[in-house]
Amino acid sequence: MKSMPQRFALKHALFACLFWLAPSPTLAYDGPIVDAHKHWAEGMNVDDVRLRAKNNNVTRFVIFPRHFGRDGITEEVADRLAREHGDIFWVLIGLQKSELIGIAVRGSSLWDWHHPPSEWKSFLAWARDELLSGRRHGLGELTAKHYAYTQGLGAERDLPLDSVIFNDLLRLSAETKRPFVLHAEAEKHVMAALEKQLTEVPGAILIWAHACGRTAPGEARRLLRRFPNLHCDLANMTDTGQYGSLWPRAGSWTYQFEKAGQIIPEWKAVVLEFPGRFVLGMDNNEQKGWVNGGWNRRLNRFRSLLDQLPASVASALAHENAVRLFGPTFTPDSTPLPFQTDTNGTQAGH
Repeated sequence: MKSMPQRFALKHALFACLFWLAPSPTLAYDGPIVDAHKHWAEGMNVDDVRLRAKNNNVTRFVIFPRHFGRDGITEEVADRLAREHGDIFWVLIGLQKSELIGIAVRGSSLWDWHHPPSEWKSFLAWARDELLSGRRHGLGELTAKHYAYTQGLGAERDLPLDSVIFNDLLRLSAETKRPFVLHAEAEKHVMAALEKQLTEVPGAILIWAHACGRTAPGEARRLLRRFPNLHCDLANMTDTGQYGSLWPRAGSWTYQFEKAGQIIPEWKAVVLEFPGRFVLGMDNNEQKGWVNGGWNRRLNRFRSLLDQLPASVASALAHENAVRLFGPTFTPDSTPLPFQTDTNGTQAGH
């Protein structure tokens, strides 16, 4: 018969053996992340962003310049971000412009999306030069169908995708092989116009923000199968508040990507079928997103969600897809697609 100390030692050894044989607790994905959806407005601090990136293993930000409102920045500021901080920022051609998205300000006029003025042609020429030079890395974000979460003119937007301006932007993406980021809630008329336009300009690289307009997973699968240059960004689609939590409102077409820290199974199946077609983003568009901790909450939740995917898929979503889409300097097509506007701002062919 074993003594009390012997029985205790045997029991202790058994517990130790079971501990080592038991599976280790799952750790959240701790690899590099590219924040592929970040707005830049007046008051944001580059040094603060750099420090947060360093402390959280975030290697790059895709910057959407905001050119409207009290905290809007000028093109000169966006250009300085691109030139002086290109090691951490990929700066896009900002499409949040007052005249483009229907927000009237002093001294500006609104552009007709079906019959844009000559200023639109000048903007396209400038944007093409910036994209081909490598100074800018894409176009966006264009907020076409946008649900209001603030009061005021232009907060609620329903701008026509079946239009000259949208078609011109798709053609510019196709010519320069640079991505174009779109925000448009996936209502029925949005889906119909978008499918028509992508059929007409199949070479455009379109990144549809917020899990492809917060559409149903089955609809996203159908579109991703049909259009090989369509991508979904998952910006702000964590269930930690705002878009990913069905804010500011939801319709019958509005779906979440995850709930309570678990990827919805139907969405997980789509990601596993198309691991090269998704990017992440925190979607902080104001300084308060840093101050109130919103950026870190979304980042930490994404790390937990990535851990629910195979390692290769997690790496693709976290950074590899964004690097492939936004990073390299592409060779433009030798025969660019003509824009639908001529030099007088009228619709060509009509």
